[in-house]
Amino acid sequence: MYKNVETAFVHAGSEPDPLTGAVVPPISLATTFAQKAPGHKAGGLWEYSRTANPTRVAFETSLAAAEGTKYCVAFGSGCAALSAIVHALCKTGDKIVCIDDVYGGTQRFLRKQVAPVYGMNPVFVDFKDEAAVEKAVEGAKFVWLETPTNPNL
Repeated sequence: MYKNVETAFVHAGSEPDPLTGAVVPPISLATTFAQKAPGHKAGGLWEYSRTANPTRVAFETSLAAAEGTKYCVAFGSGCAALSAIVHALCKTGDKIVCIDDVYGGTQRFLRKQVAPVYGMNPVFVDFKDEAAVEKAVEGAKFVWLETPTNPNL
């Protein structure tokens, strides 16, 4: 672990490149990687960018170190992150509390997929109303917030 967050952001996930000596990891645009044989990933890590990518791993490593945790998972969008969390943590009947002024795609996903297809119970709450939030979070599997939000839309 690093002494402070600034050090973690600068150094974690930024090991010098063994080929070039670069101290800042290059952005990898590769979609597929060479394999020694089928199922034998190059460098033991890389086969296809959708499963792992040197750029994303460097980012996740840096962010995990800055947060003082062992792991971090980065997603390409908030909806991808929400979908992964719902599928990993929830089951039929679970209550999900969500701030009421979230992105429209989040609303649609929770209202039109999570509720009718998976039988979960999304509850949208005005987070400016502390009493409503306290009541809503009782028995909830998790609380979903997005920032920044725009309650004026």
